[in-house]
Amino acid sequence: MPKKKESTGTVSFQVRLDGDIHAQLKQVAESTEMSLNQLVTGLLRGCCAHLNVGEPYRDDEGMVRTRQTAKCAFVGTRGKDLTQKDLEENEHREDAGFPPKKPTKGEVWFSLDYTGRGFVPGR
Repeated sequence: MPKKKESTGTVSFQVRLDGDIHAQLKQVAESTEMSLNQLVTGLLRGCCAHLNVGEPYRDDEGMVRTRQTAKCAFVGTRGKDLTQKDLEENEHREDAGFPPKKPTKGEVWFSLDYTGRGFVPGR
């Protein structure tokens, strides 16, 4: 069995950007006194923390759900229904004078659709 390589902590890779995107990123980096690398790493870290694979849609209750669709992803939060535990805790919360927990509808901050039928921001 081959031995796993240990992560070096950082890697380099080349990304091709449209000139206008590079200019916008460079301007923001300069105005915030960050390096371009710090800015892009922070943006990617934030996006990855909220990245959902698949196509977002809203169900009949307005909750953001995910439909597994190749070449689609979105950044945001999926809707969350209350669990049985949440429902049980709500009884005690109301007795203690706290507002009950509620389901969260979720949000789509932006989506990527490279199927050829959808929307890619900025294009």
